[in-house]
Amino acid sequence: MKRKLLNNIALGSLLILFLAACISTVAESNSSNQEGITEQVNALANEQGVAETAVFLPTVTKEATTSTYTLVETGQGYCYNSSGEKIDCPTEGEPFYGQDAQFIGAAFSFTDNDDGTVTDNVTGLIWEQTPDSSKRGWADAQTYCEDLSLAGSDDWRTPSLKELFSLSDFESGWPYIDMNYFDLITDAGQDKLEQYWASNYYEVDTSEAAPNQAIGVNHATGHIKAYPDGANGGGGPAGKYVRCVLGDAYLVNDFVDNDDGTITDNATGLMWLQDDSGEGMDWESALAYANETSFAGYDDWRVPNVKELQSIVDYSGVYPAIDQTHFNFTDEDAYFWTSTSAYFSPDNQGYYYAWYVAFGYAVDWEGNDSHGAGAVRFDVKAEGGPAGEDPERIYNYVRLVRGGNVNETLEGDPTADDSASWVGGAPDNTGGPEGAGGPEGAGSPGGMPDFAAAAATLGITEEELMAALGDSNQGPPDFEAAAATLGITAEELENAVMSNISSSTDPNQPAAQPTDASGYPAAAADQPTDASSGQQDGPQGDPGGQGGQQSGRGGQPMIDFAVAAEQLGVTEEVLLAALGIQEGGMPPGGQPPAGRP
Repeated sequence: MKRKLLNNIALGSLLILFLAACISTVAESNSSNQEGITEQVNALANEQGVAETAVFLPTVTKEATTSTYTLVETGQGYCYNSSGEKIDCPTEGEPFYGQDAQFIGAAFSFTDNDDGTVTDNVTGLIWEQTPDSSKRGWADAQTYCEDLSLAGSDDWRTPSLKELFSLSDFESGWPYIDMNYFDLITDAGQDKLEQYWASNYYEVDTSEAAPNQAIGVNHATGHIKAYPDGANGGGGPAGKYVRCVLGDAYLVNDFVDNDDGTITDNATGLMWLQDDSGEGMDWESALAYANETSFAGYDDWRVPNVKELQSIVDYSGVYPAIDQTHFNFTDEDAYFWTSTSAYFSPDNQGYYYAWYVAFGYAVDWEGNDSHGAGAVRFDVKAEGGPAGEDPERIYNYVRLVRGGNVNETLEGDPTADDSASWVGGAPDNTGGPEGAGGPEGAGSPGGMPDFAAAAATLGITEEELMAALGDSNQGPPDFEAAAATLGITAEELENAVMSNISSSTDPNQPAAQPTDASGYPAAAADQPTDASSGQQDGPQGDPGGQGGQQSGRGGQPMIDFAVAAEQLGVTEEVLLAALGIQEGGMPPGGQPPAGRP
């Protein structure tokens, strides 16, 4: 009996020592994870080149989270209000607290391999650095990547949408990709046609892409939307670019129902509310709603940033585009706010907008599902904001999130740069040497659409284009109907026509006034003048003055609507009315009309 008792005591002692060792190991691991996050945030604070003195960022350390994949942060480092202004990041309880910049996760980290590839050190994926300049249909893009042999590998593939979106950088935008590592096809920041195919393909009937469509990312505008798959011609009007990837699949969801109204995605470590907000609200109210929510024993719920919310989209072809066995919807066609702010164009007129995810239909002004389930776009934050490209809903729903490998950073990231990073003006305009800021380039003289060039751009004959546009004697062309006839989008048709405005060579023709990024007359405030010469100033060049030149912003083509109207056989008044342009050259709402990117 005594021996048995002694044995039990010995076994018990060993068990206690074993458990103590395990607890010590877990504690050390958690401490290491938390220290790593804290060190990353403090490193951001001490990065040189922005402030003359060190900036201390107060941090709130959360419990360590385990996940299969590391979600790359958005890069947004500043806080904004609904009036588009940059503000000091608010503290808890103040308006606009809890936006993107106040939660820092895994920062971008790339390595240029000097062999035409770039390694993403966060995701482990290896990317084609310079995409092929040919536009392809979706199926041809898959074949191109499968046949690609680069950097000693022939295992290249087309990236999934979530892999492609992991490259999206929201620090400034336009473009939404780090051009220090990745090349784009076009030079000018005004070009919206940097659309790249993903491997995702599904049949959802939209006005632009019915019935066969695939989905892609636009690295110029940051948007995700559906496009015609180009089945009728790989290099034709529906063609897009492709950037191939190498490596294991990234960001495959692994949802677990916690049986308490929350869902955990083991892929990212994020915990989600199973139900949505139940009603729509503006952006400021969405942030306040998150701050006031206490659920399932947690009070650190937040509005997800654009990458967090996009991470739960299901692009397999279901409608709505989400796993409905785990998530509930009040309204399937509601848009859902993110905490990430946005601005409308390369001119950055203010961060009046915030990004949203449409799990259901993403509609245009006619109410058609123009962009597809799972689209990522932006909406104006509050009533009274400037008009965007699509109908403003303003009152969008919210699906709250918590956890993940993020650290709360109350002051945001003062080292971020939210200025437009796509340097360059119109290709036909030269400026001063880099580092000095060249003179504003002269605007191109007025002209008319070059329909032959537009047809060549679309991969069709001029006769086919003119037949689709219809008899000019019957009034201005219906771009929507013409696009449908040609099997392309209205955006692609409009871009092809408007980007092929032939310049007048008549020496008696007066020079056009400076224009803004959309080709419309620039406001007086946008036309700084040198007091001695009257010459407009170009943008400031990059510091250093090492080689190369920057283009001024005045070289955009100026459309002579009188000449264009004469070409179309209608009056100038009829043409302006059809384009929705008010007297003075601007459409209703003060925003130039733009094709959907």
